[in-house]
Amino acid sequence: MKPKIYLVFLISLIISFLLDKRIIYFLISLRNPVLDKLMVYSTYLGNVIMVSAILVVFFYLKKSKKIIVPFLFTIVLASGITQLIKFVTHIPRPYLGLGLPRLITESGYSFPSGHAMALSIGYVFLKESDSKFAVYWLIISAFLLFGRVYTGIHYLSDIIGGIIIGYFISYFFISQQKKKEK
Repeated sequence: MKPKIYLVFLISLIISFLLDKRIIYFLISLRNPVLDKLMVYSTYLGNVIMVSAILVVFFYLKKSKKIIVPFLFTIVLASGITQLIKFVTHIPRPYLGLGLPRLITESGYSFPSGHAMALSIGYVFLKESDSKFAVYWLIISAFLLFGRVYTGIHYLSDIIGGIIIGYFISYFFISQQKKKEK
């Protein structure tokens, strides 16, 4: 992994922390009944269990069975780290912290996003398995994660934080797996 990617992630996270409230308020100004329903329904598709189930079936059907265990191990470890960070930071969800109108009620804390973490792990493993589906996964993930911010469940910084966790833990385990195979 190139050192430039670390800098890009760090700068993105810092900028998003600075713009979080502005982005949330802008997205609230775009709310309408049709988009509200679409975003509410879409937000349930990116949770850790759904992502794991979809990709385990995908890897199994694509004869990529050897990637299933490392993928699941990465998901479990990253989920634990995400929950630990949520517990330590205690950042309230935007609809609570800013008193926004709710579209969805979620329990727990906001930073980092577990959905973003799971979706980014899925992308990395799809990309590493040479799946052409990785590009589609990235597009679908962007839509689902937009929904998490649109509904007021997450700030943009939560999403970027989750992506960073998923990305780095995935690449760490993939690099360790490649070392074992040599």
